[in-house]
Amino acid sequence: MRPGTLNVFFASLTSLKGVGEKIANKLADKIGPYPRDLLFHLPTGLEVRHAVEILAPDLVGQKVTLTVTPHTMKSMPKRHIIQCEAGGVALEIAYFNMQERFIKNIFSIGKPCLVSGTLGVFQGTYQMVHPDFVGSLDKRDIWVGVQPIYSKVGGIGQRNYRRVVDDILSRLPVLPEWIAEAYMEAQHFPTFLESLVRVHHPTALDDIMLPTSAHRRLAFDELCAFQLARKLSTALSEKETAASLMGDTVRMQAFIQHLPFSRTQDQLEVCNKIEARLKSTAPLQALLLGDVGTGKTLVALFALVQAVLSGKQGALLAPTEILAQQHFATFQALLKDMNIEVALLTGSTPMKVRRGLLENLKWGKIHILVGTHALLEPAVCFQDLACVVIDEQHRFGVAQRMRLLQKGKAPHLILMSATPIPRTLLMGLYGDMEVFTLREKPRNNAVIETSLVPSKKMDALIAGVGRKLAAGEKVYWVCPLVEESEAGDEGDGRAPKTDVETRFQALTKDMPGEKIFMLHGRLSSEEKTRIMDEYRACPAGVLVATTVIEVGVDVPEATAIIIENAHNFGLAQLHQLRGRVGRGARPGQCVLLYDAGISETGKKRLDTLKTTHDGFKIAEVDLEMRGGGDLFGTKQSGLPAFFFADLFQHQDLVKESGRQMQQLLKEDPGLKGSMGERMRLVLHLFSYDCGALIV
Repeated sequence: MRPGTLNVFFASLTSLKGVGEKIANKLADKIGPYPRDLLFHLPTGLEVRHAVEILAPDLVGQKVTLTVTPHTMKSMPKRHIIQCEAGGVALEIAYFNMQERFIKNIFSIGKPCLVSGTLGVFQGTYQMVHPDFVGSLDKRDIWVGVQPIYSKVGGIGQRNYRRVVDDILSRLPVLPEWIAEAYMEAQHFPTFLESLVRVHHPTALDDIMLPTSAHRRLAFDELCAFQLARKLSTALSEKETAASLMGDTVRMQAFIQHLPFSRTQDQLEVCNKIEARLKSTAPLQALLLGDVGTGKTLVALFALVQAVLSGKQGALLAPTEILAQQHFATFQALLKDMNIEVALLTGSTPMKVRRGLLENLKWGKIHILVGTHALLEPAVCFQDLACVVIDEQHRFGVAQRMRLLQKGKAPHLILMSATPIPRTLLMGLYGDMEVFTLREKPRNNAVIETSLVPSKKMDALIAGVGRKLAAGEKVYWVCPLVEESEAGDEGDGRAPKTDVETRFQALTKDMPGEKIFMLHGRLSSEEKTRIMDEYRACPAGVLVATTVIEVGVDVPEATAIIIENAHNFGLAQLHQLRGRVGRGARPGQCVLLYDAGISETGKKRLDTLKTTHDGFKIAEVDLEMRGGGDLFGTKQSGLPAFFFADLFQHQDLVKESGRQMQQLLKEDPGLKGSMGERMRLVLHLFSYDCGALIV
């Protein structure tokens, strides 16, 4: 049970000042349902507002706050102009599509007022369009200085979001320190609460960079929680006795002989190792790493089949319905004539089908269950679950993993990662797990031609897509955002990113008569399935999508993938996306679209992808090339997602957190001592509070 000390962090959002049901729903949808989530949602940029007495050319384009005196109002169709004087200089304030009564409400002729907004110039006169603030002069202090900018707060505005965060900060209780005093001093760490205040009140751009002591402190806390939860999970597993899965040699050989392809040497060796380990009564806890196209799915199925041929059941958990459906279809095809019943359970499974499925599962009539988070629901009961595979394991927390494992008696566990993980991070995060690696690809797996194209050549690129469609081919077009508003609010200092909806509309207009589809994570499961089915069925077409297609999408007719704003993605993720093409008879092409303002580092990273097709090498290069201040393109598939920790820039903290948590469990395995009790707070704070871990 969560300690009452942390109630403020996990209270209802509506308990906060100025947050009603509507705003709470928006915040929960964009960021998370608790005040904790808002505190852990860090600024991505800064907004600087200058206090100005006299307007000057060097202020154009910047946020300024100044006193103006209105002297004339002009109303025209769809436009209102307020002509003002500011320190003896003319300034026009413009509003478009605004009601006249609103304008007259906030401006009074001859009466000085405070305005704050972006300064521009129109026809030789200084101009401010739709000021951020117009009001009394005593508000100057509020509208001057440095303010943080947050992403994903569309709908409530930056200023209101900052107010909500400050309200949470003012309510926080003093918590006992859980970091050893000597390490605190050596790292110059502030307290946990001081760190939260500092990261939300930056005074310069350096304050939102990862190397600051406040940010490193919070990253260390989070890594400690992760490391402790992982080690507790491993310790629990080591105490249990698993079923010895001896299998049925004759039927297993029949399964292997009926495969429509030969296994690679890597697959053969890994399958043999897994087969030997599954025969042990010590629960297997393994990480299966494999580059794109190395056949991880077959290895996972091999383990599940061994469980079934031992009279037990198996389960595969996937993060998305698209991926779960892909695995289900693959399993059905490969298990044809094996008399092994495979079922699919997702959030969109109809209730009538679900009831029958759960009943059959409970009585052992279903041998392998494939599904999404729906597998974690209490109603899902196995007769004898003995082997669990979790695909895209980084998308599931330790607590979710434990919930599935508790549905069996110490099941063997295989975590799959489609992205190779750099060795230094692998040892720091998963050093206590067995690791099986697939590097070899089938001989018919062609290298995908990768090219870098500047966004200014968009017209030529679209013409090339048209030629592919005319040849009966299919194309993916990937964008980093779902919609324009997702890019964040004003002043975040980032280059604009293209969103799926805008690109879909543009391609529909530029390519009339062609089949253009749109797919993103906000669509319902039914819509995603329908769109993918239509895309697969059409003779030729373009699928405009977010990274929802990163894994689990297999369309052999897709020969090209265009990745827009490619420099905003991690190298490993780009490598995964590239692996969506070249899966059929025709060779694949990958186009990395980049903006004119791309940095030298960003360009070098894309060049690496162009010349390298080894996922393990790409992961290592990605790790080497990331340095302080590289805020863009830091998403890394295959690794856990964190609020504060960046596994590339906090490698020292990864190593030290693992060492300290190992020492803690050695001295206090039950977390009953003073430091153990304090670390329980950290587990709760970061939601590693599965009952099986901390009782």
